[in-house]
Amino acid sequence: MLSDEAEAFVQIVESRIAQAEDNAILEKNLEVNEEFRDQELFKARSKAVKAACRALRNADDYIRMKYPHELKYSKENIYPRAWMLKDEKISNVLERYPKTELILNYVFNLNRYIRGDEYKAMTELTERFTKVKAPRIDPDTREDHEFAVVLADHDFYERITRAVDCTKIYVQKYLQAFKSVSIFFELGKDEKNRRLYSDGYFVKGKDNTLRKVAFLRNDKRYRDALRSLPQLLRRG
Repeated sequence: MLSDEAEAFVQIVESRIAQAEDNAILEKNLEVNEEFRDQELFKARSKAVKAACRALRNADDYIRMKYPHELKYSKENIYPRAWMLKDEKISNVLERYPKTELILNYVFNLNRYIRGDEYKAMTELTERFTKVKAPRIDPDTREDHEFAVVLADHDFYERITRAVDCTKIYVQKYLQAFKSVSIFFELGKDEKNRRLYSDGYFVKGKDNTLRKVAFLRNDKRYRDALRSLPQLLRRG
């Protein structure tokens, strides 16, 4: 079943095919010989169909080149934000370093919807690494919030490297870069050198629901951080 957009395109192509057949009849006087007529009409259709396929591939290439972020967008992902794409320097960074939004989205979504026992386990993990009882003071807002955390252990690196298709070392470069500009916070590490990172915190609503909020937001501090990402990655 064709979508409305595909149906509209097919109608245009079929109109072009019909026009090609009409042109062939007029140009070559195809009314004379039926066998010759059928062969020439087939050639005309073939030429029109091939031209349509070339046009479709060309349009596909153009759209993919002009709208890469829109193409990759998923409702599950919060990055890139509109303000990032409006900033020419940040947009260029995201284009040159496409793993940026992949890693940010992967980490954000890891604990975005945890509730109940999983949420309790996360708070206990944070307490174990920070040695501080919940709730903690958010370093940016100075308000009491429970941090959204991920433990960078072997399983984490196994999953994220598969998800974003890059090496563990490359992921670590990004984590260090994000930490250096407070996009992520490193809350502690254990005797196995496993690090606990936070990319945001949870806010409780009036009905006791939880909503995750990222540290990364639209202000000068973070805009400058994203613009400087290439230098940070090279330094790492």
